[in-house]
Amino acid sequence: MTVIIPLTPLAIISYEHSTLYFRTSMFGHLGLIPLLFRPFESAFKLSCFIAFVCMTQILLKYSHMKNRNNSLKGKLFGSGTWDYAAFGSVMVLLFFTEILYPLLFKQHSRMQFLPLMMTSMLCASGLIGCWIQSGLIVS
Repeated sequence: MTVIIPLTPLAIISYEHSTLYFRTSMFGHLGLIPLLFRPFESAFKLSCFIAFVCMTQILLKYSHMKNRNNSLKGKLFGSGTWDYAAFGSVMVLLFFTEILYPLLFKQHSRMQFLPLMMTSMLCASGLIGCWIQSGLIVS
């Protein structure tokens, strides 16, 4: 969260920083999802996360459309291979941890921390990638 807050004003100014902000905020907020662990909170946390990702996508695209002459129309923000891979891996992780795991592995007490470990590993690797990208933007 300490990286996302100062990166927010830069996301409005620069297209490169906005793609960095989108990925960083996606992985940063994904890391907070396991804090809501009760079963009745599942629909709330998933809808909040998906709404946040969609609204961030729409607002950042809208803020940069004026500067790029509508060249971003119809594209996922960033629209690179890494953006699709990151978004796809987040969606697969959410599907596994919120739908498949409770159905298949809930009775096995040996694997009770598997969703938390998978979420932590994906967020850590995603944020390391964002850190590398931030070094490439500066130089």
